[in-house]
Amino acid sequence: MLITILAGVFILSIVIIVHEFGHFIVAKKLGIFVKVFSVGFGRKILKKRVGDTVYAISALPFGGYVKFAGESEDGEAKEAPRGQDTDEIDDSEIDPGKYFINKRPLVRSAVVFAGPFFNYVLAVVIYIAMFAIQGLRLPPATTAIGQITPDSPADSVGLMVQDKILSIDDVEVANWDQIVDAIFERRDSVMTFSVDRGGEVMAIDFKCRIEGNRIRIGFQPMIPNSIGQIKRGGPAYRSFRL
Repeated sequence: MLITILAGVFILSIVIIVHEFGHFIVAKKLGIFVKVFSVGFGRKILKKRVGDTVYAISALPFGGYVKFAGESEDGEAKEAPRGQDTDEIDDSEIDPGKYFINKRPLVRSAVVFAGPFFNYVLAVVIYIAMFAIQGLRLPPATTAIGQITPDSPADSVGLMVQDKILSIDDVEVANWDQIVDAIFERRDSVMTFSVDRGGEVMAIDFKCRIEGNRIRIGFQPMIPNSIGQIKRGGPAYRSFRL
């Protein structure tokens, strides 16, 4: 449970940091004075001013934030209160033309839009990385049953290992995902399987069992021991080419 919570906080922090970085980089490009870019919130543990901006790592590692010059409703400079971080440049020393609030609406809109856009780009990059590392998942290209769970719906209607499901309610199925989809659509009713058993085609009435939020069917696909596809450039590809 604790690991799940920590993992959730870590992922959320990454999303927030990327979001804020989108605001930050676009604001810089459009001439807005960025006073602070912080990873985390609260008291700054590590900080360094580079150019006009203070880059910091703060005590609470939950995301981050960007602080623009002139972040007030009236757009007027404010004197720094006593005790404020002296590394930050005070608003009164900054050209009001660089205040976020004083920029044209189109510029402000671009800065605001940049946050969610960078999150979208992050999602695309993660998906590309997943496919590059794990490859593309393909459904088992079989409709043959490889395992029957005792006392399950499949066992109770007489389904057997090596039975090949040809159709469900006269709808042909060509792979395991199609079988699962067809069963899910008919989960509340009795359906008829057309089954090939050793060359003999028979009809078997089947109804899945609903247990809370789970749908129990009681059979698994037969996974062939032959290789279906090899990822080009992967370890298996290199091994077979030696």
